[in-house]
Amino acid sequence: MLGLSDSSCMSCCQSEPILHSVWQDFQDGRFVFATKKKSKITIPIARVDISKKYSVLEDEKLIGQNSPSIFVYYEGKYFMYDNDMDKPLMLLHFINRLLHPVVTLRFKEDIELFLNVNNEHMEHTKFFLPTGTVLSSDLHLGDIYSSKKFKTRVIACVYNKGDYEEELNEIRSAARKSANRFNLRIAIVTDPRLVKSLKKETSWFGDASLNTIILKRYDDTMFNLDLLQVSISGNSNAFFWMWKKSIKEVEELNSDMFEQINMLASGVVLGFVDFNSKNKTVVEESYQLVNQVLPKVAT
Repeated sequence: MLGLSDSSCMSCCQSEPILHSVWQDFQDGRFVFATKKKSKITIPIARVDISKKYSVLEDEKLIGQNSPSIFVYYEGKYFMYDNDMDKPLMLLHFINRLLHPVVTLRFKEDIELFLNVNNEHMEHTKFFLPTGTVLSSDLHLGDIYSSKKFKTRVIACVYNKGDYEEELNEIRSAARKSANRFNLRIAIVTDPRLVKSLKKETSWFGDASLNTIILKRYDDTMFNLDLLQVSISGNSNAFFWMWKKSIKEVEELNSDMFEQINMLASGVVLGFVDFNSKNKTVVEESYQLVNQVLPKVAT
């Protein structure tokens, strides 16, 4: 982990408590990075005062980043933490989603629980549970999750796992890019018998194959994308598809929606309406714009 601060910036000190809190947890062994060869690796944390060591930004290709900033360096890439600086819990969940970008689901019961978007998914990763115990209540996102809009769950069903390694890597990449978004969690199902059973017993797949991405939006609408259609770029890019399908064609612009738009980095049409106008014509035209005109533009 890398914390960027600037001694000439008064607000930069706000990153100190969160870094110290996480550092203490790492030192105590409460949260660890585990690999196949090592079960407990302490994650190091470094802080750089860019007013004195600006060259670090140039060397690490982080030019243009604001201070204070927190980055997690993982598998050769820097991932920026982009949430509250006064909530260590959110930073821990961000790290967990980088180390464990997808959840593996093995049973139908697990899938049913996972697809309940109104309930927070309880993590069972080695980062949070190095000893295999139950996730303690102080690690639940709680109100942080319940207050989020656009809650979405994604399941990649893979019948022929060996034939779709590139697509699965694309899904993992999309999950890591979405690590700051706590209202989105992504899972995979790779048991052929379970995938076949889901295809037979549900309508989730539609006309898609046994190798398909299933997305459940906050309003219970389901979407699917055949893994054969997943591409590195364009509208079938896994990241773009997941983020776009997690919102309706027309949504009210608020802070959560702005985050969606910002991450999609695509064109946006804004419609200005007044549902409370005293002018009846204005109200009627506002509803017409939202219910008829804008949906056609979006498609």
